[in-house]
Amino acid sequence: MLDLKEGTRVSGYKISAVAAWTGFSAPTLRYYERIGLIPAPERTAGGYRSYDDEDLRVLGFVSRAKRLGLTLDEVRTLAAAWRSQDCRTTREQLLALVGDKFAQARHLIADLIRFRVQLDQVHATLSEAPVPKRCGPDCGCEIDVSRVELDVSRELNLVSLKPASRRAERPGA
Repeated sequence: MLDLKEGTRVSGYKISAVAAWTGFSAPTLRYYERIGLIPAPERTAGGYRSYDDEDLRVLGFVSRAKRLGLTLDEVRTLAAAWRSQDCRTTREQLLALVGDKFAQARHLIADLIRFRVQLDQVHATLSEAPVPKRCGPDCGCEIDVSRVELDVSRELNLVSLKPASRRAERPGA
């Protein structure tokens, strides 16, 4: 581990190391740079990306925002406010976004509960009905059910990230 003094900025991290430390793949890091989600890192004389501690801080923020189910557009807007170090704006935006995700989660849970109730009813019908020799209207295989629509606009964009324990340890961390 590196022992860094406060305010010391270390650079020169290769994309492969940053990918290992953050859990984002190298193509994902390049994509995030291309769409403006993260600022472009410095380049070496040979044209290779050279990340620094600030880049790692931004990627940590992006990772946390994605775990809240935020879309990339939402993360981009929030990250811009966060990088400007305007805590009030960042906090207000985050509060609004988390409130929206909370409402989406409540609606999705209600949809899933209705779906579970329907599955329970179908399961009970199939379990209790005698099994005839052939499928037909009385066998239970042709149960007429109303479809519970899960509103995809309310589905949360939850991302499965590698657990922190599986990530490589970053120098100075």
